[in-house]
Amino acid sequence: MEVNLNSSASFLLNELSKLNVRLRYCVTYSNEVLNLVESFHSGSELCVTQAIPAALVIAEQQLKIPAIYTAEAFITKNNVSEKPHIEYLLYFVGTRQIKEALNKLRKFTREPYILIRFCLNRDPEVEDLEKTFKCLDRKIGELNFVDEDALAEVYGIRKSQASEMLKDVLTRITYFKITAFKKA
Repeated sequence: MEVNLNSSASFLLNELSKLNVRLRYCVTYSNEVLNLVESFHSGSELCVTQAIPAALVIAEQQLKIPAIYTAEAFITKNNVSEKPHIEYLLYFVGTRQIKEALNKLRKFTREPYILIRFCLNRDPEVEDLEKTFKCLDRKIGELNFVDEDALAEVYGIRKSQASEMLKDVLTRITYFKITAFKKA
């Protein structure tokens, strides 16, 4: 059975968007962002800041779906990590092993980065972050930073055309969530 992933991803985003997770992102060439991510945690409310190597980001949905899954995990208390910014990485990479996720990302940690911030039930305030890290206001589709070899290695998928890789990445993230919650 063939599944139209674009409509499936749209349906999934629509259903999960009922959680009211709002995400903003920008591109930065500042390595400092890696050291400061944890300091932007906002206490009691769920607001998460994270930096992802741009080489590993093929589409905006790849950023949004893990953000929504992270919010859902904390709401339902199915989170593995006590730190939301680490939980996000687990969903982004598709593993429940913190060390494995960090090792996969560490291997490809290099400029530029996609600096993301998402919050539950409110708009993420990113203006200060954007100024601090001299962010470029670009859409993911306008960027040409994807490293197909890195993407294939991190997600355990075959290197192929960008549209096929996007389907494989989103399938991997979604499949991971389904199997993670079956075990929970």
